Amino acid sequence: MRRLMVLVLLALGWVALSPATAYACETPAAPRVKQLTNAEAVFTGTVAQVTANPADAGVTTLYVVTVDRVYKGTRVKSQVTVSSPAKRDRCGLVGVKQGNRYLFVAGSVTKDAYQARSFQGTQAISPEVRADVEGVLGKGSAPADQQPADDLSVETERVDDSAPPNATKAIAPGLLLALVGGLVLILARFLGRTRQA
Repeated sequence: MRRLMVLVLLALGWVALSPATAYACETPAAPRVKQLTNAEAVFTGTVAQVTANPADAGVTTLYVVTVDRVYKGTRVKSQVTVSSPAKRDRCGLVGVKQGNRYLFVAGSVTKDAYQARSFQGTQAISPEVRADVEGVLGKGSAPADQQPADDLSVETERVDDSAPPNATKAIAPGLLLALVGGLVLILARFLGRTRQA
């Protein structure tokens, strides 16, 4: 019986210290709807290149992604860089390989660089995943640099189609007031003289 207890304790200790549990991301993944609504950017694309970031001695992995559909994020271009921790225990993306197509769910954006973690929802694209994304975020659109440029020309709308007034019609009210004022002055002087006499 003692041997059995020792074996059970050794087995439990081995499981507790195994690489699968020691190197797992501790942040649990939220339901997909919450992942999508909390994301800064959501898009699908094919991984064109996978490299270690030389700026931080390989602590971060950089994924160059050729984007084909944007579901969230107004400035997502046709080629973006997604960074993620290189290690699984730091919640880095797992199994993302060059040449494969994925749904990327990014939590923060800096210029054209996006950051993604394993718990945020980045995964291989499938019909079920696409249906879920479109159910929450709609059909999506082309990347920002593939959309037609906004027409920046100013459109004017004529409010009054009548012809502009001619000079005599514009001056007439002023002349009429001047004449009436002059007549009032003359009449006032004339009446003032008659009273004096």
